Amino acid sequence: MRIAVELCVSVCEELKMTSTKTQNRTRQQQREASKAARLDAASDLFGLFCFEGVSVNRVADQSGISKQNLVYYFGSKEGLWKAAVEHVFMQFEAKLARDFSALSDTATPSLQTFIRIYFEACRKYPAYVKIPMIEGVNRTWRSTIIAEKYLARHIPRFESYTRSLIERGDIADVPALHLQNLIAGGAQHFIAMAPIWSDAIDLDTKSRDFLKSYADTVIKLLS
Repeated sequence: MRIAVELCVSVCEELKMTSTKTQNRTRQQQREASKAARLDAASDLFGLFCFEGVSVNRVADQSGISKQNLVYYFGSKEGLWKAAVEHVFMQFEAKLARDFSALSDTATPSLQTFIRIYFEACRKYPAYVKIPMIEGVNRTWRSTIIAEKYLARHIPRFESYTRSLIERGDIADVPALHLQNLIAGGAQHFIAMAPIWSDAIDLDTKSRDFLKSYADTVIKLLS
């Protein structure tokens, strides 16, 4: 009888511990989702109106929480901007990693594949395009962060990729920086300036169909 009682108590304690761990994990997931939603709202606003054009109150209203809570989590408007930029760059890079890892061929992806995957990532995360374009107009502490923390690490990666394509005979021997801007510039221009193109010719240049068509044109020109 005593053994049965002890066994029952042990099982109950294990179940309680499992339940507590599950609840803690659920709460952590909810906190992470809530934080991501706030940073999504902030990055969207910073991409539309730049740092000076966005207040903490506006981000709080957009994300549905109080200004006090927002300041508690991020400390200041500057801290919020830094966290939002980190968030959107991580989202963008994670999507690229997922899409490239999903390819059946483990070799260096072709330039055509790279262009299609890159354009789709830009379309999905427009703040990745808009924030650097807005902040890159003038040299500020924000443009310096983007240049040193993010752009500076992307350039050598693309240089390595370009060398692989050249050595494989896929493309001509061209400077990687020229090729990088040739590919990225057009897509980023169409996404960032979509409202102007829409007003000018009634065309949604940030849509998936348009960017797919543009990718096909770029690939044809580079082939």
